Amino acid sequence: EYPESWAKPSKGMAMYETMLIMRPDMSEDEVVAEADEFKAFIEEHGAEDVVVSIKGRQRMASPIQGEWNGVYVLLMYVAPTKVGKLVQDRLSAPDDAKRIMRFLNTRP
Repeated sequence: EYPESWAKPSKGMAMYETMLIMRPDMSEDEVVAEADEFKAFIEEHGAEDVVVSIKGRQRMASPIQGEWNGVYVLLMYVAPTKVGKLVQDRLSAPDDAKRIMRFLNTRP
């Protein structure tokens, strides 16, 4: 059911999962726009087979920036290994901090 590239990425590529926790006061349209913008960013840098899953608003175990809820968005994709650092830099930027409360970028 998943793309073959996820199971066996080609040389120089890696499988990534990026979980974004967005501010709970964002509208559904804002969340979709933010997810689409991030998808376009990683695709510009060589990401392939990108799947975006908006998990919706969920209560967290502990507050982040005083908020107990966040909107979770999961992106799964195959990308060049350099993309991990680019994602880290992009999501750590002050502009994104206004909308994205936390993120986790992993290579399963």
